[in-house]
Amino acid sequence: MPCHSSAVFYQTLQKQIQGEVLYQEPLSHHTSMKVGGPADCFISPKNLTELQIIYTQAGLAGIPVMVIGAGTNLLISDQGIRGIVVSLKEGFAGYSREGLQLTVQSGLLLPKLIRISHQFGFTGLGFLAGIPGSVGGAVYMNAGTSSQFFSQVIRSGLVWDPVTQSIHPLTLDDFHFGYRTSILQKNSQVLLEVSLALLQGDIQAEQTFIRRINATRSRTQPLQFPNAGCTWKNPEKVTVGKIIEEAGLKGKIIGKAMVSTLHANFIVNLGGATFQDILALMELVEKTIYERYNIHLERELQIIA
Repeated sequence: MPCHSSAVFYQTLQKQIQGEVLYQEPLSHHTSMKVGGPADCFISPKNLTELQIIYTQAGLAGIPVMVIGAGTNLLISDQGIRGIVVSLKEGFAGYSREGLQLTVQSGLLLPKLIRISHQFGFTGLGFLAGIPGSVGGAVYMNAGTSSQFFSQVIRSGLVWDPVTQSIHPLTLDDFHFGYRTSILQKNSQVLLEVSLALLQGDIQAEQTFIRRINATRSRTQPLQFPNAGCTWKNPEKVTVGKIIEEAGLKGKIIGKAMVSTLHANFIVNLGGATFQDILALMELVEKTIYERYNIHLERELQIIA
């Protein structure tokens, strides 16, 4: 614990919720890059009531709160995060169906979402195959491929505003979706659920399509190493991986971080990479690409330092 008063606060808070509470929890255990120092307190609330308690009590004590998804698009400092880190994977993974609409909570993982959609006879989510994040993270980043985005199947959503302690419905337009962006990146609202408009189609055909996508990803992406997916967004009419390779940076290593030899838009952890290793490698790539092509690479990877 940082100090005695904080220890008393966390112990009092723990008595009010049933979800798991971990102290000085290494965030490297909760990110796909396997990098990140400890959170003072890591909590997996079981429901919205517990989430509200966390925010209310933390607000009164002046302790910051951060919500994370599956940690598949995060690079967290080795110094960790002060305050409370909240994970929604355990308590917010429910779903329900009404007609052709599937409503899913933000902590549900995308691979499970696809399986659930098939159990209900729905198609339309196959393009998400191989993306390991949660629904919340996929909405936050408007995840997808170069040609299909999560926003294309979203009809509406529900968010909780910790400032006003109130729930708000969002229409598709309210999300302000763009390429790897959404309104959630610009406010403090916590996504609770989204409703998806799907189709009743050929499940077997989509499953065949998914197997083909997964085979391609296995062949072209460095899945054997910890990574956080694509590091940078693709500028218009340019493929980042291609220009990084043309710049001679494929396979470049700093410390234990490497620009993947399979896909140059991936930075991988060779084992024991630090936050600074990865950040220094990113900055080297960005500087080189700007000097060579006059292109400012925009990071897709979310950095918390």
